[in-house]
Amino acid sequence: TGWKAFDADVRAEFARQHLVGCAVAVVNSSGQIYSATLGHRSLGRRERVNADTYFRVGSTTKSMTSLLAATSVDQGELSWDQPVTSAWPGFRAPTDQLTTNLRVRDMFGMASGIGVPDGFDLHFGYPSAPQLLQSIVNLPVIAPPNTEFFYNNPVYAAGGYLPLLAQKNPPVDLTGAYNKLMAERVYGPSGMTGARIGDDPRGLVSNFATGNTLDLKGVARPVPFGAIGSSVPSGGTLATLRDMAAYVR
Repeated sequence: TGWKAFDADVRAEFARQHLVGCAVAVVNSSGQIYSATLGHRSLGRRERVNADTYFRVGSTTKSMTSLLAATSVDQGELSWDQPVTSAWPGFRAPTDQLTTNLRVRDMFGMASGIGVPDGFDLHFGYPSAPQLLQSIVNLPVIAPPNTEFFYNNPVYAAGGYLPLLAQKNPPVDLTGAYNKLMAERVYGPSGMTGARIGDDPRGLVSNFATGNTLDLKGVARPVPFGAIGSSVPSGGTLATLRDMAAYVR
């Protein structure tokens, strides 16, 4: 009865929000205990969503990037409390004090004290990893560290590259090295057998969902795929329901 009621609630909320397609799973330590796939992969093509439909899972990638950093801590390649400059001597923050005092953990905590310019958009950020890393020095300082929450994609992405920089990968090679290490240390071990990095699934997989938003009249309209360039550690994962259920478990 409980799961029937839960399923009814999921379907009611799907309708209430005028969603086009979704995939839902509930897991515990033993495995997947509930799943539902609703609607269609896109507005224009009426194929149904199923458990193998790929979604851009967006900023949930951040938790996977933190997990990647944690594997480096476990293996002694990084320490959460070491200065960022000791992991990567080329690091430069907006002030000398921040450059000296920011720790590895501060890059992942959304309270580094560093902001972003007004109007900054993840999809129109920095095409290459070296550009992203070099941009940190020019970002605005908004508060002392660990005093104010600020959701910062560039700082987080730079933190996501620290495991690669600590391994002495040159900045120009970071995006490819990040993709490879994520597959080896996060996707594979957690059972995300289909997950991959990709800001546009076309040409990579055939079964994928497209994004949508509601227009001013409350009607769903498709949103084009947008490149996120070097910010992949902040939001570059493509994954299926099976992948995400395995990851959460």
